[in-house]
Parts: sequence; C-alpha cells; structure tokens
Amino acid sequence: MANGIKFQHFQYIKSGRKGVFDKIQNHEPYIFDFLKFEPPKDQRLIDAGVTDVLMSFDRQRKKILHTGLIRIDFNLYIGNNLNGKGKKDFIIVYYHHNTQILHFFYFPDRNPKNKSKFSTDVLKKHLFNNN
Repeated sequence: MANGIKFQHFQYIKSGRKGVFDKIQNHEPYIFDFLKFEPPKDQRLIDAGVTDVLMSFDRQRKKILHTGLIRIDFNLYIGNNLNGKGKKDFIIVYYHHNTQILHFFYFPDRNPKNKSKFSTDVLKKHLFNNN
C-alpha cells in the first residue's frame, strides 16, 4: 500500500444507548460526533451482504453519514459514504470487543478495488504496527 494515502482515524466508545458509539474526547475535531448502528431493513442491502447500517447526523439532525457495512472479518467492516462532491469515501470500521473501542478510518475520495486487502493492510500498518 502506498504511503501517501490520506485518511483520518477516529476512535469511539460504546455508549449506554443501544447501537450508539460516542466520540472519545481529545484535541482533534471529529467529522462525526457519534456513530449509530442499526440492522439493515432493506432486502437489497441484506442480499448484498450488509450486516449493519451505520449513520450519523449533524446538530441540525441532517444525516451526514449513511452506509451499509459489510463484514470482512470477525470485527472488521467496510463501507462507503457518498460525499458532497458526488464521490465515494471509503470507510473501515474495526471494533475491539474487550475495550469497547471502535476504530473508524475515513478515506476521502477513495474507492479501492481490493477493499478487503486494502483494509487489512491499513489495520496492520496503522493499528497493529506490523510492517
């Protein structure tokens, strides 16, 4: 994987509200204040392998994130978000069950061909520090 790929990495922690993860407070601004997971209801999403629908809203309750997540490993998911320019942003979600921390990787204007390999490479390099 090329070193020049731009992305943002955010961490969220499981909330007391069902299906919600809240941002972990730190100095850096988050794109999304919270992430909300729901099971897919649309049969087309279910047929496409979507295991969860991920959403977030801004302060005016406008939906700013909406993607169907596809599980590629036990606690590793991928998805896309359509951005304001009409292009797809690639998303990787990794959930650590013991710490209840969710790692959210956001790649603006990116839609890799081999999403599974790309995702595992990113985690190895930036989360598990295996070169």
